[in-house]
Amino acid sequence: MTSPTPVPFDKELIPILETFGKGGAISRQNLGFLRGIVSGKSTAEAVLVDPAITHEARTITGPEKGQQIEVAILRHKDAPITSSPSAAIYFIHGGGMISGTRFSDMAPVFTWIKTCHVTVVSIEYRLAPEHPYPAGFNDCYAGLQWLFEPATTALLNIDPRRIILAGTSAGGGLTAGVALRWRDDHLGVSDASGPIAMCLIYPMLDHRTSSVSCQQYMHAGLWTGASNIAAWDMYLDGRKEEVPAYASPALAEDVRGLPPTWIDVGSAEPFRDEDMAFAQKLSQQGVPVELHLWPGAWHGFDQLVPTARVSQDCLRTRLQWLQRVLQVAREEA
Repeated sequence: MTSPTPVPFDKELIPILETFGKGGAISRQNLGFLRGIVSGKSTAEAVLVDPAITHEARTITGPEKGQQIEVAILRHKDAPITSSPSAAIYFIHGGGMISGTRFSDMAPVFTWIKTCHVTVVSIEYRLAPEHPYPAGFNDCYAGLQWLFEPATTALLNIDPRRIILAGTSAGGGLTAGVALRWRDDHLGVSDASGPIAMCLIYPMLDHRTSSVSCQQYMHAGLWTGASNIAAWDMYLDGRKEEVPAYASPALAEDVRGLPPTWIDVGSAEPFRDEDMAFAQKLSQQGVPVELHLWPGAWHGFDQLVPTARVSQDCLRTRLQWLQRVLQVAREEA
């Protein structure tokens, strides 16, 4: 059987692929090497270099007895402490659920903070394979529960009526799963607070890895279909059957009641088809969705080649969605 013909990469994005070269698929054997690269670029010292951003470190109670979870609280340095409560973004980083830190994927987030004056809370969740599902998922959910506690909203001076969920790649999949559980846990609670929207940035949603796009990019791009298969195997600890929708949100049959959603993904990457299918499912069940398919873009293009025209279009359009949700005037950008 002939392999499906892939969508060609955007010409401005090709040079960075050649720079990175062909490192092969992620595996249990080379995971330490990957983590070493990612961790070096995702420390507080490496990331928190923008003088307009302030950082506060906090430790919260985890879902298991005696467990502690680190969170990073990021704000605009000029936001007055005594001002009205700010909107907040609960952010979950990417990394295939096997790598990354609470400081990963921060470049676009810093723009959100400076443009919209939001408070961002980014969580350090446990990683597979040492901690397979549901460990990392439970950490992310515990963090969201903490954020909505009245004592927390008062402490951080945030408005519980203006909290958005956001996640990148694996963090996007965790975000969707957390949103599903939040909905399920609050069914029938008329006065319950909840996220007003969620932003899924090329999310990792489907453990089945059987889509055409996953096959098209099995060995091409910076995050390949082969790496995707390996990451899911580590996250699910080899489990193939009876996988819950909280772990693999593409499996959710009923998505009614989820908050208005942004989804964007490149047309030249493994997650394209599952992300488009999830957007269609949301729309068919009455959830407002804004979906963008960026032509010729591979996974993570906007962060690694932010000067490319397709990246600029993506970053600008995503920011405009956030401004609409938060009712922030674009003149502030």
